[in-house]
Amino acid sequence: MFNHFISDKKTSFVVLLCIAAFPLLFHMKSWGGDGTGVSDDGMTDQINTLSHLVQQGEVHDLQSFLQAEKGAYWLQDEAAGVATLKALESRCSADIVIILIKYDVGLSSSQAGTPFHNLAFNDSVDESIECMDALVHAGVDINAVDKEGHTALVRTLYSHQENTLQIIEELLARGADPTIRSERGLDLIHHALMLRLLYTEQIAYSEQEDVFSIKAQQMIKMTEQVNHLASQYYLSR
Repeated sequence: MFNHFISDKKTSFVVLLCIAAFPLLFHMKSWGGDGTGVSDDGMTDQINTLSHLVQQGEVHDLQSFLQAEKGAYWLQDEAAGVATLKALESRCSADIVIILIKYDVGLSSSQAGTPFHNLAFNDSVDESIECMDALVHAGVDINAVDKEGHTALVRTLYSHQENTLQIIEELLARGADPTIRSERGLDLIHHALMLRLLYTEQIAYSEQEDVFSIKAQQMIKMTEQVNHLASQYYLSR
């Protein structure tokens, strides 16, 4: 009976230990790679700091910050990836990308894609191209898709920027595939044709040549050039 009592005691102790440990296990996802606890609020603060440093292009401060956070779990969090991609949208420099890759900051998101998706929004075309080369060299997938199944080529097509065509040309030159179809079964040529039809219709209903109609004509010409580039890709296969 005494042995049975001890066994029951052991069982009870194990159960109590599991109950006591459950909150710890539940919150382990909030622990950094260095073993220090990080609350959700703390993670938000860190992501905001990362985003700010990337957006401002503060290379030295960014490196110092990431060195202090090296190995922390939140660097690979989806929220950190989305924030980083957003910060890179207006300023994607090769130096910043190299630092982010060095410290294993997630540069892809199932929602927002990769930095390739936003290069047309960069303030400098030269920086966009340098950033593109840094991403390619680091092995970031140039054909990755966002949550809608759109590649960087398709996202660039819809950017409506002056450098849209040039960025598409540069992406194609580095291995971007215009034949990849989205969840709706559409590839780059399909999207270019739809845009062309949309702007052609808008011009047809325009009573006078205003700023919008001039812009629409430019977009039509751009989509025709994109179709030509994509067609060349098909023919070269």
